[in-house]
Parts: sequence; C-alpha cells; structure tokens
Amino acid sequence: MSQIILIAETGSDIPADLAKKEGIELVPMHVSFGDTTKDDGSFPPSDVVSFYKETGILPKTSGSVPEDFTIAFDRIHAAHPDAQILYLAYSAVTTCSYQSAQIASEERDYIKSLDTKQVSAGQYVVVVTMAKLLQEHPEWTIDDALAGYLKATK
Repeated sequence: MSQIILIAETGSDIPADLAKKEGIELVPMHVSFGDTTKDDGSFPPSDVVSFYKETGILPKTSGSVPEDFTIAFDRIHAAHPDAQILYLAYSAVTTCSYQSAQIASEERDYIKSLDTKQVSAGQYVVVVTMAKLLQEHPEWTIDDALAGYLKATK
C-alpha cells in the first residue's frame, strides 16, 4: 500500500466499489430533500427523481462540512499513522468542501490538499489517475505524486 492515502468527495462520482479497489477514501457531500438531508451515496439516485415527481422541487446539494473531513482524517490517521493524506478537492469555486477540509486539517501536518478545479466526471479522472500512479509508484511522497501527475497529464 502507498504511504499516501487519497481522499475525494462523493461528488467525484467514483463508485464505492472502485474507490475501495483503488484505495480512495470518499467523504460525503450532502443532498437535501426538503427538510431531510442525506449523505450523497447513501440512497439510490431514483430517490431524486421520486422526490421531484412527488413535490415538484429538485433536491439541493451541498458540500462536505469540516466535521465530515475531521471524521475521515481521524479515522484514516488512526488506521495508518505513518501515512500522508492527499485530498484532491472538488472545484473550490463550486462548493465549500475545499474550505471545510482546510479547517479540518489545521494542526494536522500529515494532510495536503489540492483544488483540482474539476467536478463530477473531471474529478473522477483526476482522482482515479492519481490512484493508479500511486500504485505504480508506492515510493512517492506527496510532492512526487503531484509532480508525477502533472507530468503524466501534460
């Protein structure tokens, strides 16, 4: 296993089974159905359609909050105390998740964040590509990984 553990939001549309296979940790974004908010990925997509058909209102999405990242960071660090965490962020101009991760990573020197400036399918490509590069280069540091990613995607 790499000394670097990747984190991304569920908005990256990486299926849970693929995330597990590639060693990617997913932090939930959120979807509000009227007065009820659920973690993205915890319900079938058909619930969105059903809610709209029943109410005429589209569910609203929101980014991950600091607590979501604190839980993920602490869980990962407890399981892998020597690992570094690389958070590949969903575009910071579209959601609060990047800022939330910055707040949660305060006083945690084992975390580095990068705003990928991507969403959905673009975010998927960035995160899965980085996961594959880390599998090919388990010796990489976070700085090596970022440089290697930039080189591989030019």
